[in-house]
Amino acid sequence: MRMSLTLLLLFLVLSLSAQITHKNNVIRIGDEIIKQQIEYKDPGRSGQNVVWDFSKLQTINESYILSYTKPWMLNDSTYLLAGDSIVLNLQEKETVIVGIEHDTRYYYHIINDSLFLKGYENPKTKMINIRPEITKIFPEIYGKSYFKYYEGKGKYCDFLSLDVIGVQSQIVDASGMIILPNKDTLNNILRIKTNKKYIEKLSPLLTSDEIKDAHLLEIDSIRYYLSTDSETIEIETYQWYATGYRYPIFETTKSTTNNEHTKEFFKLAFFYSPLKHYYLADDSENLSVLDSLHNSLKPKSDLNEKNIGEFKYNNNFAYNFYPNPIASLLNIEYYLTYDVDVSISLYDVSGKKITGIYQYNKQAGLYQESINCFGLSSGTYFLHFNIGNEQIVEKILKN
Repeated sequence: MRMSLTLLLLFLVLSLSAQITHKNNVIRIGDEIIKQQIEYKDPGRSGQNVVWDFSKLQTINESYILSYTKPWMLNDSTYLLAGDSIVLNLQEKETVIVGIEHDTRYYYHIINDSLFLKGYENPKTKMINIRPEITKIFPEIYGKSYFKYYEGKGKYCDFLSLDVIGVQSQIVDASGMIILPNKDTLNNILRIKTNKKYIEKLSPLLTSDEIKDAHLLEIDSIRYYLSTDSETIEIETYQWYATGYRYPIFETTKSTTNNEHTKEFFKLAFFYSPLKHYYLADDSENLSVLDSLHNSLKPKSDLNEKNIGEFKYNNNFAYNFYPNPIASLLNIEYYLTYDVDVSISLYDVSGKKITGIYQYNKQAGLYQESINCFGLSSGTYFLHFNIGNEQIVEKILKN
């Protein structure tokens, strides 16, 4: 069945203008987000004009709810970890928001354009990040990166002291289009990659004031411990943000432990369905963005082909190829809106066919192919797409 022109125009939204901002993406008190745990899938390549296809992933658990609320305040400048005597002080122009998921409470601080994680607690563990984790520095745009050290002091089961030191790096590593498990297609996607490497140590808890009296380590000491400790933990997280939505649309997390051998600890994936971003009813900033996007997707009578960056749309298919010029391997991505015969061929300037890919009655969906160009001479070549009765020719340069 052919896809409507309006839906196809989703390919044409300007992804290069996407960014993650304080106004549109900082967490808010009162928001509740419903997410589903789904099958894990490799997060795919970095770069621009990427297409991620998560449409075939199955749901594992639908019961995940993440909500944001106010903390327990002692007065205007301090707040209390629930059920404990640990007090955290507020700084000037600092806002505290508590994120609650399952039995864990996460304490976030918003200072100017940065979002910090200052601590967390659950029935077994209470942790204060005496050197807090920075989870966002707004605005986030493609290519932006940073790394920061962090340090935590806590209690485990009320009789063990828990010390954590680590380093966190973050980069906005990709942009493009995503096909979601509910078959929705969204453009204007930015993906944030976060990597945390840390070590944690348990020891007998000596005094009830041990957390309050903790002192920061020198950065050189943190570097030394991370480089020499026999066992470290790494957590790699990817978050996909779509323009017009305050919270991620998709997320993957993978954890590994590293001692004598690297061992995978867990892999998780979560889908935040756009249909269940209920906070939008009270989110005028993002509603106005979604209205603008909706208006930009209205069909135009003179539309035949448009090129947005490297991603192209033509009638009933969309395609992307990279790099150009080629060094060795030419990568090709294409999205079909109905079952059709597909032929992709590479020709030299004399019209001689170098190589080709032919597939009969290819089903609708997203596909990736590659052509090995390592042995080709430097010069100009032509890439032919034959999709049913439609033909597109692109010029390729070989270094």
